Amino acid sequence: MKNIIKNSIGVAICFSCWALGAFTFEDIHYWVGEGTNQVAIVIDWNKPNSKSSLCWGYRWNGEPRSATQILNEIAEADNRLHAAISTSTWGSSLDALGYDINDNASYFLTNKSTDALDWCSSNPNTHYWSQCFAKNSSSFDSATWEYYSTGIDGQMLSNEMWYYLKYIDWTKYEASEPNYIPNAAESPFGYAIASAYTDAYNYNNSHNALGAPTAYMNQQYGGVVNPINPAWGESDLYSLVQYDEETPAAIDIEFDHRVYDDPQNPYGQDFIVFGNAMLSYSGNGSSYYAEGEAPENFTITSTCISELAKVEVSQDGKTWHTIPDAPYADGFAPTLGYTYDTNAPCSELFDGNLWWSKRTDPTLPLPPNLTSSDWSNITLAELCKRYNGSAGGTSYDISKINNLPIDETGRKWIKFVRIKPVFEEYDEEGYPLYSEPEIDAISDVAPLPPYELWITKHFSFANACEKELTARGSVGSNGYPNYVNAAFDKAPHQAFTPSLAITDFRLEANRAFFKTSLTTPCYDTLRISKSTKVNPTSWNTKLIPQYNPETNEYSIELDNNNQQFFKLRLCE
Repeated sequence: MKNIIKNSIGVAICFSCWALGAFTFEDIHYWVGEGTNQVAIVIDWNKPNSKSSLCWGYRWNGEPRSATQILNEIAEADNRLHAAISTSTWGSSLDALGYDINDNASYFLTNKSTDALDWCSSNPNTHYWSQCFAKNSSSFDSATWEYYSTGIDGQMLSNEMWYYLKYIDWTKYEASEPNYIPNAAESPFGYAIASAYTDAYNYNNSHNALGAPTAYMNQQYGGVVNPINPAWGESDLYSLVQYDEETPAAIDIEFDHRVYDDPQNPYGQDFIVFGNAMLSYSGNGSSYYAEGEAPENFTITSTCISELAKVEVSQDGKTWHTIPDAPYADGFAPTLGYTYDTNAPCSELFDGNLWWSKRTDPTLPLPPNLTSSDWSNITLAELCKRYNGSAGGTSYDISKINNLPIDETGRKWIKFVRIKPVFEEYDEEGYPLYSEPEIDAISDVAPLPPYELWITKHFSFANACEKELTARGSVGSNGYPNYVNAAFDKAPHQAFTPSLAITDFRLEANRAFFKTSLTTPCYDTLRISKSTKVNPTSWNTKLIPQYNPETNEYSIELDNNNQQFFKLRLCE
């Protein structure tokens, strides 16, 4: 009934937002896409006593775009945002929006999260997402809002628009207008330049080092950024050039949040620096890579062409720490802007594209022990497959810093990254010579859900992209499917006898709480089997137990208040 109500009314109601305070396009931290058009997307989960309203920015070129396309692209880019949009005879319907509030790699069901602390649209029977938009407003607080209920795509979004979604209890007739100004959604990329100096004549705009790494160069001899075609445009990079010892070149980049040493980060890495290193190659008789050529026609050789940079970190921008045994930035591994997938090429990327699909993930590092020699004598196509969705870059582990202070939870963290040239030698006249690296971006490594983290631990760089090996249902050499091996944190070849047990079982507020013997939370490997005293027939629900990391407990809602008997079992 609620879908009929929200999709069938075509009347637009105008109202003004008041007493909110200023929030402009300049206050947005997280931008997705590139182009001259821009819109602001505000999602308000409407939590009591909480400013649970976040804002993202979206940029593109060309004609107005639908809310469905924009929301899907933002959710694809932001690992913390979940969007579920379905299509029916009524058109597109926004079924759920979720946000991983504590950034712990929650697994979202349509209307639920495995983390009880997350924001999600949890009750579709009594709530719906109200939609408003405002045109040509310089700020959120001065906007004149128009409410519409013709479905999520009832209003195409054009340049300089604000689009506002609010989760409303329609049984209480809650107002659709904003209650307060939004907060900027945290960006996983560098947000501000704390300081910067270079002697470079060109490539000296320090703001080029903010935001996401370059994925596509829309210029002659540009195209898709990949390991043999690095970013090189003057609007893409910041070059660190130093001519003497008295005026050192460096750039200090600030995140808008703390970057933690997180045990759920893949390979134990915490942040990534992107430059414009490239791999040497041969093939097709070309002296450079052209985007209209098939990646299969190029073969990687073992040389990484780079200009090295030193990296330091800080919590306050004043006291700096060097990471022991850290690699140099603007070196290995080169950036990859788009995934290689001949089955799903992006037609909007460029005419004749047959190879490049969706954007890679700049928050997903490659294994830190790789070297360019591991990649020799394979085609560019094969190499891009092995990136397995990663954008590459040089990654760093802050746990190696012994004297880095910890927070109240016992975790190390940073907020600033400094990058500077490396002294190489003195010339014949005694003047120092330094490397001249380029910096494109920095990113905070995103934690992985347990199953994906298990893959990075037990499969090699060459095999992790092979879905017939790493898929949940694939059977390891020990005879168990991967989801079973993952639940007990066992390698696919390791012999063991799986067992599950519930401890500390209790019933509270129509929910069952319990603990399990799993090594790590593995949300998508569990199901609940239920029976009652009245009816001994057991049944399985597809609802995945919700995990609370603060109490290390799973829970699942009960259908009624009758006494229930549960047992945990592996999913089929």
